[in-house]
Amino acid sequence: MKRAMLPFIIFMLFLVCSLVLSYTYIQIIPQQLGEGRLYICKLPVSLSLPEANKEYSAEILIDPETVPLWGKRGYVYATLDENGTQPIYYWVKNSTTIWIDIPPTNSTSIKIFIWYCGLDNPYKDYENSTKFLSVYKLPHSLENTTVYLKFK
Repeated sequence: MKRAMLPFIIFMLFLVCSLVLSYTYIQIIPQQLGEGRLYICKLPVSLSLPEANKEYSAEILIDPETVPLWGKRGYVYATLDENGTQPIYYWVKNSTTIWIDIPPTNSTSIKIFIWYCGLDNPYKDYENSTKFLSVYKLPHSLENTTVYLKFK
């Protein structure tokens, strides 16, 4: 009987470990704001620019399989800062493609933040498809998403 249990225990440990490791990049921070729940997701994106001090419009491709809660994206907007207070122009082209306008910077690498999930969009004026006449496919990397759970 004990020998029959050993494979089952090993299988369960393997299953639990694989589930834990696959979700370690999600950080959930509860904040008490009242009643109800709201998910706010922040996705950092690092971009490599070909030239400094030049404005670029870039295409960001998102794989919904690797970005947590992307299927519940709701409103989307982009900012230059981690606190979400410096908006940049953007356009949601389709369910997996976002265009963003990168202002001139004196560096060839920049980090922007894409906000999504159950958010109200405070920067609706920055959603503008006419801003994007030519869009570059710049090298970029999607970093770990932070998921905030707020109670309202």
